[in-house]
Amino acid sequence: MPSFYASETNFINIGYALDLAIESHLTDILLKSTLSRIIYSSNAYALRKRAKENSGNLNLPFINYKMTGYDPGDRSRWNVRAYSKGVFVPDLNIKVIYAPIRLEYEATYWCHRDDELRYAITQLDMDADNKTILNPTVTIDSQEVSFPSYKEYTNITYDPDYDENDWLERNKIHSATMDFAYETFILQTNSDITIPTSVIFNWAAGNDYDTTDYDEIMTFVVNHLTETVIEDT
Repeated sequence: MPSFYASETNFINIGYALDLAIESHLTDILLKSTLSRIIYSSNAYALRKRAKENSGNLNLPFINYKMTGYDPGDRSRWNVRAYSKGVFVPDLNIKVIYAPIRLEYEATYWCHRDDELRYAITQLDMDADNKTILNPTVTIDSQEVSFPSYKEYTNITYDPDYDENDWLERNKIHSATMDFAYETFILQTNSDITIPTSVIFNWAAGNDYDTTDYDEIMTFVVNHLTETVIEDT
C-alpha cells in the first residue's frame, strides 16, 4: 500500500537515510561490514525475528536496533531564520528549511562467545570515546547534500539480565546493550528530495538484494526499517 504522503516530494524521512548510515557504521565496527547481520527490531523481538528470517538459525553474531524516540534537538543548533524561511544554498540555488532533531535508539549486540562479547564492548567503548559523526546524504535536485549527525551512547551494558535469561544461558548466548542517540536535522525544500542512488544500491548489494530498480529497492528499505511483530506458527 503506497504512503498517504507519497505525493509530498519535498519531504524525505531523513531517519531512513540516517538508519542506512547507522547500519553501515555499526557493521563496520562490529560485524566485519556484513550488512546482513543487522536487523531493525526492538530488543524484545530481536531473537524471534532473527530466527524467523534465517529458517530458525540465529546465525550469531548479529545486531538489532530500533528508533524509540523522535524529539526536538539541541536548541543551540536551532535557528529561527533557517526554521521559518530557510537558508539559501548557492550550489542548489534554492532555500532549505532545517531544524534540529534528536533520534533515540535501543540496540543490542548478540553473540555466542565471551571473547566476541569482550571484543564488541571494546569496540563500543572506543566508538563512544571517538565522538562519532555520521554524514548521511540526500539528493536535492540531482545534488547530493549531507547533514551531520552527532552520536551519543546512552547505555552500554555487558551481558545484562533479561526475562529469558535461563534460556540465553542454556543456549550460550551473550549480549551487550548499546543504546544510542543522534542529534541531526530535519530538512524540507520545494524540490524533490530522495536518498542517493549510490547509497540505495550499495545497501541492497550488502543485503544480497539483486535488482536495478530504484523504487523496488526503496520498498525493500522501507520494509526493512519497519518492525513487524512475528507471530509463532
